[in-house]
Amino acid sequence: GPVKMARALLSAMDAMLDAEMEAGVTGPLINFTATFSYAICSACSTFNSQPALGQMAQLHDAMHHPENYGYTPKHNITAAYEARFTHSFNTQNPATDLQHQFLDAYMTHFPSTPVYIGEYHRVGASQADDLGMILSLAEQNPIFLGISFFQYQVAYWKAGTERDFGMFGLGSVSLAAMDYFGTTYQIYCLEPQSDAVPGMVMPSALANVYGGPDVNYSALCVRRPEAVALNGSGYSEILAQHSVPQ
Repeated sequence: GPVKMARALLSAMDAMLDAEMEAGVTGPLINFTATFSYAICSACSTFNSQPALGQMAQLHDAMHHPENYGYTPKHNITAAYEARFTHSFNTQNPATDLQHQFLDAYMTHFPSTPVYIGEYHRVGASQADDLGMILSLAEQNPIFLGISFFQYQVAYWKAGTERDFGMFGLGSVSLAAMDYFGTTYQIYCLEPQSDAVPGMVMPSALANVYGGPDVNYSALCVRRPEAVALNGSGYSEILAQHSVPQ
């Protein structure tokens, strides 16, 4: 339950502080996080009807009162939590949910602890619209650091709707071969996945929202000179592309 979860995180935090001390880590120190789901924790002591907040509040209480959770820390985990902790959660809820479901209460109860979304992707939505709103929320709420978009490549080892998140899939062209402990694997090119908006692909939508450069998709599945065999067959393959740079 929530108490055991919090105690496990207390122990993990204490262990990280112990490892830092043993290694003699100095200088600016990294923040820690524990990424929760966006589920409602009905068994949590507080916020037991709001997503993600119950888990965070339970951990917050444990970090300030470890003795109530049957744990005696070796280090000052309360000070480390207050100075070096960032809350996080995963969700695929629409951006329109975030302010009223989460941020309003979070800003009131955790005004000095930053928070971000570790995995975010509203499947089936216009990524330009949805991500644009998320980034706007981050600008309006400085303690909300933003999101990590989920995810780069289609998770082919999963099944069903779990394959809907990747913004790149694998193409049919092998660009190189890689030996991995005696087994040779083909390294296939990337192909952009479609966005909900007709004619738009997800990587382009993300590039537009973040203000970055787009990708030349036509070049992704073109074999490069350094990847073909160094013989007549390899030369013919590159020659057939009719590309001076290649």
